[in-house]
Amino acid sequence: MTSGREMFYNCTSLSTFDSTMMRIDDGTGMFYNCIALTDFTPYISSIRIGNDMFNGCKKLTSFNQNMNELTEGRSMFYNCSSLLPYRSWTNEMPKLKDGTFMFGNCNNLFAFTSDLESVEFGDDMFNGCGKLTSYYGQFSSLVDANRMFLNCL
Repeated sequence: MTSGREMFYNCTSLSTFDSTMMRIDDGTGMFYNCIALTDFTPYISSIRIGNDMFNGCKKLTSFNQNMNELTEGRSMFYNCSSLLPYRSWTNEMPKLKDGTFMFGNCNNLFAFTSDLESVEFGDDMFNGCGKLTSYYGQFSSLVDANRMFLNCL
């Protein structure tokens, strides 16, 4: 499977997803508004487009994998308010260019460690991450950063 665009869009009862996804390139809206999704375990290191992939997955608690090919992550984890409680994001995304609203309203994100050297668009990237207290990384390509850390502690 190379494209999962809106595959499980608005499947509000889907709580667990465990599958072999050897090569997925486009996950746009794949789990959009899957409000019961708590567990996601497939290895998706090849994903390139993740726009809105987990947008609205309010119960998603963990996401532990590097996304070495990801270039577009607009609103990828937007409103994932349970994401990484009491933990930090340490997943690598070296090719990410668009992180607009990527982690917006991820209220439980405490620390973020990742090399974002390719990010050009970071508008609202961490807007509403009220518990974010530490960030470790670089933004050597950043062009737009409007409201990037708005409403963070």
